[in-house]
Amino acid sequence: MSEPAARSTESRPAGLVVPLAALLAWGCGAAPRPGTPPRDVVLLTIEGLRADHCGMFGYPRETTFERRPEEGIRHDLDRVAQAGVLLAGAFAPSPRARESLSILLGAAGGGAPALASAFAAAGFETAAFCTGEEAAGLAAGFSASQVEAEDRATLGAAHLWVRERRQRPAGRPPFLLWVHLARPAPPLGDEVLADPYLDPERVVSADHYDADLRATNALVRSFVGVLEVLDPAAFGRTLLVVAGTQGAALDPAEDELSDALLHVPLVFRHPQSLTGSRVLEEVVELADVGPTLCEWLEIALPPGLRGRSLLALFDSHVERELEHRPALAVAGERWTVRSARWRLFEPEGALYDVERDPAMESEVSAQHPDVVARLRAQAAGRGSGEDG
Repeated sequence: MSEPAARSTESRPAGLVVPLAALLAWGCGAAPRPGTPPRDVVLLTIEGLRADHCGMFGYPRETTFERRPEEGIRHDLDRVAQAGVLLAGAFAPSPRARESLSILLGAAGGGAPALASAFAAAGFETAAFCTGEEAAGLAAGFSASQVEAEDRATLGAAHLWVRERRQRPAGRPPFLLWVHLARPAPPLGDEVLADPYLDPERVVSADHYDADLRATNALVRSFVGVLEVLDPAAFGRTLLVVAGTQGAALDPAEDELSDALLHVPLVFRHPQSLTGSRVLEEVVELADVGPTLCEWLEIALPPGLRGRSLLALFDSHVERELEHRPALAVAGERWTVRSARWRLFEPEGALYDVERDPAMESEVSAQHPDVVARLRAQAAGRGSGEDG
């Protein structure tokens, strides 16, 4: 199939239609964060969410944004990113949703999610509403949980839970709400994204994926919009985190450890304490979400969360330097480690300079044995270190 032609972007959210390199330059030098901390946390994870099919990363189709601002659309995925901080260099730890979620929530080894336990110990109500059996065992570690077969039912149940809390007296405890959506991920639906440039004789899996993603975006838009309508003041004190768990495979030839399956959107949205639209290029992992939330909400970091807090990246009130480290992903017996410049695949021992060779056409391990050794050591010990 030929590449779809780019369309007019006059009504698209400002700042979300330029190439990624320009997006990354956009976020430098944000204003200091005002002192209005979040109270509630909504963590929204989306299975199969590929960064390379999202408008916020320059994808030309209307998958994650709506071009009709006159209808009051405020909370599609691109606008959520525009109102917060987009970690444009976020990578999943696995091409499989269950493994990624386990690491994000700190539930490695089959135990209760460390993130839920830490928030509960700090006096938060915790609840999980998830689609599909992949997340069922993890949801059981929250104080309240419900597993549905379809995303629409999951979001409806989450709305009812939030509404009950919004109607309580002002003295109610804060909450951590985890919502997990199982689409867009194979098996894909029968719909195809309406596209005047699409040849109906050459429909491929990407066309079905884009239609599924657009439908998921509509559900997200409604979900977040209802949260605001229920109680605008409380919504203003709600930190919304959106993360893809891994990308959906659209071609059998796609490597499980490719960027297509590991590069995912990660957004922190809380305009009351994060001013300005920012896109940050630091290489980060989904494992960093939990420690970031704990530091932000001043909750003791439990040992089950293995990442590092990213708050120093976008909070000028945090004086320490961010600990730089590469992103690690594992798929069976193979694994890869990715820094800002380098990408190493094991056990092949294949090294690529992704900064100079984004398509990874030239293998360079023989020329840089020191880089191979350093990345192996960092992956083995989760050690930190500046990219070379």
